[in-house]
Amino acid sequence: EVPRRSPTIQCQIKTLAVDRCRTDSAALGTVAVPAFFCGDELLPTGVNANDLIDFDRDAGPRYDFVFMTGCINDVSPYAMLLGQDGLNDTATLVNRITTNCNLNNSLRDLRDFLPNATIAYMGYHFLVSPDTSFDRTGCTFFAPPGTTEAVLQADPVLATMGLFGFSFNGVVARSELFRALSRTALLSSIVGLNTTGDGVGRVVFINMDPEFLAVHATLASQPRSFGLSCTATGFLIPTDPAAGIRVGPCSTFANQDGLTPNSTLEETCLRGSAFHPNVVGNFRMFVRTRMVLSGINRYPLP
Repeated sequence: EVPRRSPTIQCQIKTLAVDRCRTDSAALGTVAVPAFFCGDELLPTGVNANDLIDFDRDAGPRYDFVFMTGCINDVSPYAMLLGQDGLNDTATLVNRITTNCNLNNSLRDLRDFLPNATIAYMGYHFLVSPDTSFDRTGCTFFAPPGTTEAVLQADPVLATMGLFGFSFNGVVARSELFRALSRTALLSSIVGLNTTGDGVGRVVFINMDPEFLAVHATLASQPRSFGLSCTATGFLIPTDPAAGIRVGPCSTFANQDGLTPNSTLEETCLRGSAFHPNVVGNFRMFVRTRMVLSGINRYPLP
């Protein structure tokens, strides 16, 4: 799910299913994962269009599973944790969560488009918890996104206050509020979708709580999510192995004029892996998903 309101999850899947795609005919049956080129995507250097054949992707009715998450990016995780954009107000935060995390319309669209698929919708795990310790970053002070190195060196205390003008307890409380309310909203999203006459597929909510305890939160003692570490200047850097390849794409963020860089978006993009499951967390999500689907006789397929 892309971190934007548009295109929505169901629109992404519909586009994926009906897009005209091409692949190298010689690769079919000989390469484990052939390269596919869809829509108006430019062909990479060295690929001859004459060697490609059309590939039918209109497989909507034939999909077996859809695994999905969603809504936290519409709430805005960083603003939520930092108490920005009015989300330090509990009523505002509650309204933002309950509004964005009820995806009944999206799921109903998917059910109509994928009538035979099992749609597994995953709940959110701990972002931060009482076991989280920002000392584990190795930082003695922190820089909010978009802070230049010059500002940091000139006034590190000001940079720190710009990020941590709140209490740690407040960060934990907002994280927990999101985890609890998003679960309620997501569960309400599937009410009525599995009744008789509403298709042969199944929509199931997968609660990740058994696999993600407080000790597994970001920067906790046994983290199952990627964290951040500190440089000598106080900049927080991501700890995931793909961080390096994001530097180029993240640098393309610009303001509305399309020209001047948007340093805040760039910095947020660079650190986008924070709070996402790490290698261990991904494996535990797989185990939990397999167990839930097995329990309702949806996995393995008959």
